[in-house]
Amino acid sequence: MLNYFITYIDGSQAEISNIISVVFNSDYDVPADDLTVVFPCDKDFCKNADMISAMDNDKPVFIGKIDDIIHLSDKKSAVTKIVARSLASILLDNEAEPVTYFRPSADFIFDRHLKPFGFSEFVGDCSPYCGTLKVEKGMSCWSLLKLFCNYKFACNPRITGNGKVIFNRISSDKKIVFGNGGIDYVSIKELVSRCKLISKVMLRMSDNGSYSSALYNDNPDCKGISRIRYYNATTASNSISTADRIIKNSNADSYCVMLECIGCFTDILCCRAVVDDRFCGVIDGLYVKSIKYTTDSNGEFTTVVLGKEFV
Repeated sequence: MLNYFITYIDGSQAEISNIISVVFNSDYDVPADDLTVVFPCDKDFCKNADMISAMDNDKPVFIGKIDDIIHLSDKKSAVTKIVARSLASILLDNEAEPVTYFRPSADFIFDRHLKPFGFSEFVGDCSPYCGTLKVEKGMSCWSLLKLFCNYKFACNPRITGNGKVIFNRISSDKKIVFGNGGIDYVSIKELVSRCKLISKVMLRMSDNGSYSSALYNDNPDCKGISRIRYYNATTASNSISTADRIIKNSNADSYCVMLECIGCFTDILCCRAVVDDRFCGVIDGLYVKSIKYTTDSNGEFTTVVLGKEFV
């Protein structure tokens, strides 16, 4: 069971009591987590509310700016609903200064574009990226961070629940077992989406050349599939690896396992995972891609989505 706290503009805090319902979403592929908390209507309690946090004892699961405060009333009840996004939303909501950087590093990007918004800690290799990074007009600070991480680390960034910025790919030695003595679940759904697999990417390698080079998908699940994309490898830095990511992303998107679990499991995102099911068998080489935690009068539940492990 999590505890929820409001932080006011003056820095003071108050715990939310008599929780009616909670929905918390955290997805590796989505920049900002989101939290919705519903409790008995109290307009005075929410006056000057700025942030909301969800705590598992002393560990922060979620810290974010409040986006919406909604008061709802009908003949049966009156409730207040608070909707918030995690700290990554600050980067989504702010535009980055248009500029071109030569050989930027993670600490440079952090100091120039994240530190001014209150971020104080990051993880990442600080050796410079051997290329240029062009920040276009209208690009958000998150888009800038994502572009840098795509070029330098071939992955997307992640901001943890307590506001730590992860430049490199998140890794965890912790392995979660679902079923057979591990975390129990009430239902399982295994989804193979062959329609999302890309079989081949055709590359244009020179300004005056044609799309004559090819990058093939060696995924065994791609046998019999013809789905081609074209990529101009002359227009972006590190572009061949970008084309390779098109294939890898299609492989990742083509498979998932969804589990409905009883209880609160908010600390397992990006952990390695294995499923041991009496019908689906043992499914290994997975990681926790997303979680959706809910609590209401029916109890606590966590929907866990597992994807293929990073390659």
